[in-house]
This record gives sequence, C-alpha cells and structure tokens, in this order.
Amino acid sequence: MGTAGAVLRTDDGGETWFALQSGTTYSLNAVTFFDADRGITSGGLFVPPFHYLGITLLTADGGATWAEVPTAWFWGLSFANPEKGVGVGNTGGEELRSIIQRTTDGGRSWRELSGLRFAALYAVSLVDTDTGTAVGRNGTIVRTTDGGRHVDSSSQWDVQRARGRVLSGQG
Repeated sequence: MGTAGAVLRTDDGGETWFALQSGTTYSLNAVTFFDADRGITSGGLFVPPFHYLGITLLTADGGATWAEVPTAWFWGLSFANPEKGVGVGNTGGEELRSIIQRTTDGGRSWRELSGLRFAALYAVSLVDTDTGTAVGRNGTIVRTTDGGRHVDSSSQWDVQRARGRVLSGQG
C-alpha cells in the first residue's frame, strides 16, 4: 500500500516483493488480509482546499484484481473476523473531525457510527467484535467495549507517546 495506488505483495515472508495493479491512483493507507486470497485496503485523495475522497478496495484473489467500494478515507482498518470490522479516518475540511464506520459484511458496505465527534483518528485495533481502541490527532484515544454503541474518550495521552502506536485492548 502507498501513494498512487501502490500495492506490494510478498510470497516468501518479505524476502522479495512485487507490485500489483490496484486500479486506483488514490493513496492507500490501510490494509488487512484475512487469508492468502481475501483482503481489503483503503485510502483516499486530497482535493484542495479541504476535501477528502475515500476509496476502499476488496480482493478475493490475493490482489490480482480489486473491486472498488466508495467509502470515507480510512486511515486505519481493523477486523475482529473476516466479516466484522471498523474503519477510522477523518472528514477533511476546516472542521477536521473523526470518522468511525463499521462493516458487518467484509467491507462491501459501511455504516457510520453516529454522534461521535473527536479529533481525526489514524489507527484502530479490535480485540473482538465488541472491544476496540482508536488513536488520533492531539493524543486522542477512544475505546469501546460494546461494539461502538458507546465510546469512552476520557483517556488522553501525550501526543508524542500515542503517535505511531498500535494499541491492543489490554489497556
């Protein structure tokens, strides 16, 4: 995953890599594979001055072909199982706000979790279908233990400590 739709694949544990055709020129920021064949990647395109266009791509053949699903621009994806997952990102715009969306069909459709207003979110980790943690801008940390029906945002870490971390449900 990367800029201009770049997708790389390895079949030997990372010794060698080869490029796959994703069919998009959008930047791809997040990727998850459920097995050797089925996977999902997401990203977007910034349109000045303040607009983000999102894209999610699904593959069922190890990345040889990709099917496009219009979505928000997800910076992070995490799945509890091949069907149930969450994407997080942000809206762009002058009032940058978070996006948290859930899928129950492997990424073919997404539903925004309503009423959630946080700073932009960049990464998410699900422990199971109910428990997950997302991190984002300005040290934002949000956590759910009921599948996103309620979200606790009382935890605030120093932004330098939170940046680039993948958090598990262990605290």
